[in-house]
Amino acid sequence: MEQMAIAADRDIELVLAASVKGIGDNVANLAAGLYLNDTPLNLAEYFSEHLLYQIAKSMALANLMGQRRSLLSVGLVPRKELPLALDRYSEIRRLVEHEGVGQELERLQLGFARQIYSDLYQIGANADAKIRFLISQVVAKGLPKRKALQAIKQGLNKLGVTKANPHQIKTLYETAITRAYGKGRWDRDHTPKVWRLFWGYEYVTMRDDRVRPAHRALDRTTLPKNDPFWFKYWPPNGWNCRCQVVQIKRRRKQYQPVNPPPPDEGFENKNFANPLNLT
Repeated sequence: MEQMAIAADRDIELVLAASVKGIGDNVANLAAGLYLNDTPLNLAEYFSEHLLYQIAKSMALANLMGQRRSLLSVGLVPRKELPLALDRYSEIRRLVEHEGVGQELERLQLGFARQIYSDLYQIGANADAKIRFLISQVVAKGLPKRKALQAIKQGLNKLGVTKANPHQIKTLYETAITRAYGKGRWDRDHTPKVWRLFWGYEYVTMRDDRVRPAHRALDRTTLPKNDPFWFKYWPPNGWNCRCQVVQIKRRRKQYQPVNPPPPDEGFENKNFANPLNLT
């Protein structure tokens, strides 16, 4: 079980490794231009125009990888065609292109772009307001131009929207990828040809010191596939959650923690189709 969870986590890591290149590269330049030339600055538009497409495309690829992991786990994809863990992100692209799912990729990409637009826009709008305030403070101090630009750069890094410190965008991106991957697995698992081939799931954490207590409490939960538990606790269950669920082919002794903690705030509603009519 743990091996399969690690393999799924590896799928996600491969997509993340080909993450949005140069996140926030131009933010510092935009802010410097505003200070020096009073040029317009609108990070909300910048993020939605320059990052939205790239993030949505990665989410679409992650979703397709989640679907393939579902098929692989029940033996519907030969191991020789798709090994337990892929070695390179380029293999993901090759598999996608080989299987001729370009239209599906575009459809998924459009849907994911709609989902994350408001999040990206909000991050940009918040950063935009903070940068303007930061620049007004620098101007009020009357610092020499070189020191002023240095102060602006330091302030930008604290906001988490630059290349040096992209934590706001990075967190959004990583969680979006994990959600897309989980959605792909869920959707493929709940197709008749996959659904009939397994009995249930086991909830598996990465079992290291990074696992938060609320998620550790769910580890090793083992229940039938149509148990309502999975509709509520399908990973991710929080920002940067690395938990996975693993298909179990044959009936096993059930285990569920008493009064399990709820998913982190904002992760309660999975926006998945209710599969409980499948038997």
